[in-house]
Amino acid sequence: MRFVVFLSLLGAATSVAGGERPIVAVFDMEDRTSTFDKQVRDNLTEYLAVKLAEGGFQVIPREQVRQRLLEKKRKMYKECYDSSCLVEMGRELAASSLTD
Repeated sequence: MRFVVFLSLLGAATSVAGGERPIVAVFDMEDRTSTFDKQVRDNLTEYLAVKLAEGGFQVIPREQVRQRLLEKKRKMYKECYDSSCLVEMGRELAASSLTD
């Protein structure tokens, strides 16, 4: 996991000023070292979302992000039939594998 990025985001969260609350989506954390189990990763992701919200960000609920990605994926499959379209769709949806 990239705790440097995590800490940077926390620092950014505390510096949000003014009346505007930027909207962010927090995706599930990935552990490429396989050090942490799913429960720990889920807890860290939730902790990040809470800290961002406390810092003034509007955080989109993770389940809502997953649902929107699935809906977009379904819609794109229906509209896409040739191979070039499928390749482009694969590029756009690469991040969705983190939420499945």
